[in-house]
Amino acid sequence: MSSVGVFRKKVKDGKYFWVFTLAQTGNPTSSGETLAINSGGDDFPFQPLFFCPAARIKFQKLKLTEEDKKKFQPFNSSSHFPSTRSGDHKGGSLLDCDQHDICKLPLVPLFWCNNKKPSFDELGCGACGMAVFSRTYFACLQCQNHFHKECVQSPLEIKHPTHPFHPLRLCSYIKYFKKCIRCGKFISMDMLYHCTTCDLSMHTVCAMRSIPFVLDHPKSHPHPLTFFPAQASLVCSFCAMIKKLDPTYICIECVFVIHIDCMGFPHVIRISRHHHRISFTSSLLSGDLSCSACHQRVDNDYGAY
Repeated sequence: MSSVGVFRKKVKDGKYFWVFTLAQTGNPTSSGETLAINSGGDDFPFQPLFFCPAARIKFQKLKLTEEDKKKFQPFNSSSHFPSTRSGDHKGGSLLDCDQHDICKLPLVPLFWCNNKKPSFDELGCGACGMAVFSRTYFACLQCQNHFHKECVQSPLEIKHPTHPFHPLRLCSYIKYFKKCIRCGKFISMDMLYHCTTCDLSMHTVCAMRSIPFVLDHPKSHPHPLTFFPAQASLVCSFCAMIKKLDPTYICIECVFVIHIDCMGFPHVIRISRHHHRISFTSSLLSGDLSCSACHQRVDNDYGAY
């Protein structure tokens, strides 16, 4: 069984979003079959069932040489737990591994996290290590770890709206110290999404976050802004820069382009180099202008303070 993560346009709270969904090829359990795990007398039926992410990481590490650890190694173990019927899974399964430290039970959902927000210590995920709040967590009864839903369901491949030209593969890289292109934080765990062609990476949680299709941000622009995935050559009307990896929004009516990270910048700021407050303007007077801080040329067609 294999799976691919795709984003589909859906309505949430009356607004359109690109929402991650898991496109399955094959059935993780037999038709009509619902498996359950018993824990202290409580049954947690859930279909499809998922492997423990810690087990997938350990299973991946077993095959890596010291040389392999210095390179990206695509995962080949699906997130789906196979049917327990004999003959339903052959070779390559985590269940076939004789290592005693690999979890061999499906995960169970933690229902409590939908009713109250967990504490900071409870936010930590055993797969990505990030203390990022997720509405749904899963627990492993064998290793006693809990995980973000996004890390649990991480498919082998994702087609991401912010990087539509190449798929992102779920990879392992033991000695990896680069930043996630979505959140800007370093990726410290060995489960990440990576594009080898463009050499960019994302955390599993960041890769599956919903992306607003249309944004209303009156402080940045008076009209609704539409997500534009092929942003590689667009110059931001705010910062006058090209950031091909930043989610970009446009207004066709005004020929206006803005990076999502440039939204919300203050219109009035103070700087140490000037004793008055300075204000943002979307256009400048004609003429040769230079920046009073870096002394480089200022493009009159874009915004400035």
